[in-house]
Amino acid sequence: TLFFISFGLLALALRQPQRFWLYMGASWLLAAYVMFADEYYFGLELLRPVFLWLVTTQQGLALRQRIRRVILVWLPYVAIMALFLVWRLFILVSPRGNVQLFGKISAKPVSTLTHLLGTMLSDAFRSSFGAWAEPFQFSSILEAGQPAVLVYAAIVLVTALAAIAYLYWLRFPAPESGAPQENKPSSLPWSLQAIFIGIFALLMAGWPFWITNLPIDLRFPWDRFTLSMMLGASLLFAGLLELVTRAQWQRAILLGLALALAAGMHFNIANEYRKAWNLQKTFFWQLTWRAPEIQPGTLLLTAQLPFTYYSDNSLSAPLNWVYAPDLKSTQMPYLVYSLESRLGNSLPDLLAEIPIQQPYRATEFTGNTSQALGIYFIPPGCVRVLDQQVDRKLPARLAPVNRIVPLSDISRIDLAADPGAVPPLSIFGSEPAHDWCYDFEKADLARQQGDWGQVAKIADHALKSKPR
Repeated sequence: TLFFISFGLLALALRQPQRFWLYMGASWLLAAYVMFADEYYFGLELLRPVFLWLVTTQQGLALRQRIRRVILVWLPYVAIMALFLVWRLFILVSPRGNVQLFGKISAKPVSTLTHLLGTMLSDAFRSSFGAWAEPFQFSSILEAGQPAVLVYAAIVLVTALAAIAYLYWLRFPAPESGAPQENKPSSLPWSLQAIFIGIFALLMAGWPFWITNLPIDLRFPWDRFTLSMMLGASLLFAGLLELVTRAQWQRAILLGLALALAAGMHFNIANEYRKAWNLQKTFFWQLTWRAPEIQPGTLLLTAQLPFTYYSDNSLSAPLNWVYAPDLKSTQMPYLVYSLESRLGNSLPDLLAEIPIQQPYRATEFTGNTSQALGIYFIPPGCVRVLDQQVDRKLPARLAPVNRIVPLSDISRIDLAADPGAVPPLSIFGSEPAHDWCYDFEKADLARQQGDWGQVAKIADHALKSKPR
């Protein structure tokens, strides 16, 4: 938002000369802040001279004057870009992607440039036309059940009717007599301007990701890279809509339907995140029921996690909030590692006594594979703590989980903890009802303690309370 506000302030500075320096100064500050805070929009800075050209066109300047004005006004932004490049390439040690393109070009120039061009065109198409296929993916909303389908239908219907009505009756003021016209007879129609600028923006927006070999996709977690592509996609869509329609009612209907489908998709995404959050809460509550306390320095090894929007990296923070709520040190006592993400990288092999030293933002975890606890969670099943004595041979579909079993040391669980760890209520909410999984976790904990009488007692309770 701040990045696009800097564009608007630039236009205001040119259109209101009496406040030129006020608006320009604010535009410089915002452009610099956004560039250093979030490099996603760096490529779109190359769109700024295009907008400068359009604004100066409306001012009736001669060609040489326009060129000179565009260059002079753009120079401070070029200086900001140069400072950022020096900082990003030679000073900052970033956890984000490293620049790889130049090395590949020097090694294989023809194949690298051919592949780059294909990637640019593919990502531009995916982020514009391909993105509009997403609202038509109805399978997930149908799987959510009848209440969600009804809410989805209501959102789409109300949004469509409201948007179409508003856009149909929207009236634009007629231009004042003698005022400069945006499109002179010799200039391109607005629709073609929007289409060309949209395509140019799509081809410029992806450079921060193309040079670092990061994929632009419509699926999590790579969909965040489409943020910078949205301006070009929106201009392209608006230009095409203007080009293929002749009457305002046609535009109102098409745009209203598009907005309605987009609103429905956002509801569907929000519902998916709600379900994912509930699943994560379930995971941590069941883990604390089974493991009331875990010794510091423990590495939680897992595989086949069911979380779409959470990786092992993002699960490590809440794990420490649960088991080390009063942590003051920069030494992080707990870490989650999934085989899919780590094996062969920061986890070289599944052998004992392999040291693990993992930086985690301002903290660091230090441990080794002989201080590991294996877990897996496949809903609707309960969270399972892997035990070498009873989990010697899991089903074939759990082959990755099987590889964790020899390293899982259940003695890392403190059986005498009283009271045990509790997920922070301010984040995870109150403890859920004690269902079948609560009985399972407590029975498994009693089995580890060797309290078979308690196991039988819990089993009797579970069987009696089971719905018939």
